[in-house]
Amino acid sequence: MNKLFILTLTAVFSSFAAAATNNAPKPTALEITFKAIDTNVDGFISLAEAENKKGLLHAFPDLDLNRDGNLTETEYEKFTTIIPQKKQNSQQL
Repeated sequence: MNKLFILTLTAVFSSFAAAATNNAPKPTALEITFKAIDTNVDGFISLAEAENKKGLLHAFPDLDLNRDGNLTETEYEKFTTIIPQKKQNSQQL
């Protein structure tokens, strides 16, 4: 009887764990690209990491709002909005 009870509890808790995993929010495109550029996984994009992304190195000084030499995800988000705007403006000319 104890074995049945333990097996039942195990099944119930396993289903809760699976449900919690499936309900996790999916990362946004911004989060995915930020994490891809952040190769050392410290939560920031350094100047060295920015060298691997076209246009980001050039825009880095303008994006690094607190001038700490790293981009936060919020600072990087500004880059992702600037590039589409520049493309749209150049196409209108």
